[in-house]
Amino acid sequence: MVVEMKFKATPSFLKLEKEYAGMPSRLESAIIEALGSAGEEVKRFALKDSKMPKWRGKLGASILTIKVGKRRVKVGPNKAIVPYGRAIEYGTKTSTPPWSQIKKWAESKGIPAWPVYRKLRLKGIKANPFLQRAFKG
Repeated sequence: MVVEMKFKATPSFLKLEKEYAGMPSRLESAIIEALGSAGEEVKRFALKDSKMPKWRGKLGASILTIKVGKRRVKVGPNKAIVPYGRAIEYGTKTSTPPWSQIKKWAESKGIPAWPVYRKLRLKGIKANPFLQRAFKG
């Protein structure tokens, strides 16, 4: 996952939480629900981002919001579907992707594959922080 959202309890919230001792589980559920909604909003913004790669549509379709802690969720592409999600978000120094994938991509764009493959091997992938842009709204 790429973007993490955490609920940070303020002193006044902690006081309120103690005051209403019977409500913490309902309150906790509301916090997680709100974080989940915020994660879905980040996904919506990412899908609208004109700079997000959309070659086959797998990257956008794989974006998930996952609860990872008591008051934390992570938003990002599913690694099982698109293992290259982090490489797109953060970039890489050098990369050796499968030739067959580069060839398919280059053919779909009508450009020669070898220069693309060579550039990726020598220079890597330039970062395209589509989730960070979406998070900032």
